[in-house]
Amino acid sequence: MDLQAAKNAIQEDENQMLSIGEVSRLLGVAPITLRRWDRTGILSAVRLYSASRRYYRKVDVLIFIKKKSALSDAAQMMEKVSEPVVILLSNFGTKLSSSEDGKRAWHDFQPTLETMPLDAKIDIDFSDVVDFYPDWAREFLVPLHAIYGDNIKMTHMERSYFVTILEIIGLYRDPYRSY
Repeated sequence: MDLQAAKNAIQEDENQMLSIGEVSRLLGVAPITLRRWDRTGILSAVRLYSASRRYYRKVDVLIFIKKKSALSDAAQMMEKVSEPVVILLSNFGTKLSSSEDGKRAWHDFQPTLETMPLDAKIDIDFSDVVDFYPDWAREFLVPLHAIYGDNIKMTHMERSYFVTILEIIGLYRDPYRSY
C-alpha cells in the first residue's frame, strides 16, 4: 500500500486501535519489524488486553507515516548520492564504553539521522576506536540497525574483540560483503 492510501485509511478514525497485523499491512513491513520498532522506540505500541498483544493508536501510526513521508522526500533529494554515509565512531570518543555515552551519542546523532534516507548505505568506521563495549553498542548501534538493517557495514575493526562484541549482540556481518 502506498503512503497516500495508508494516510487516507488511517485518517478516518484517529482514536481507533490497530492490531499489529493491520499496521503491518498498512506500512508494508513484517510484524517482526514492528516489534523491533516498538522495542527501540521507533513506533511504540500499547498493550491493552494482555502483556503479549501489541496495539497501535491510529494517531501514532499517522504521525509515523507523516514522518516517513518527509524522510522519503529527503531521500528523493539525496537519491543521487551513491556513496555510503560514513559514521566515524571516533567522533563520539575513542573509548565507547558506557550505556550513558551510547545514549548521548544516539541523541547527538539524531539531526544527522533525520536527513538520511531510509535506504541509505552506511559504513560504521571503527578507525581510532580504542575501547568498545556492548553497553555502548546497544544504545547506538542496535537502534541504528533497527532502522537500516542490512544497509549497514562495519569497517576498520582491527581489534578482534570488536567482532566478538558485535557477534554477542547479534550485529556482526562479514565486513567484505556488499550491502
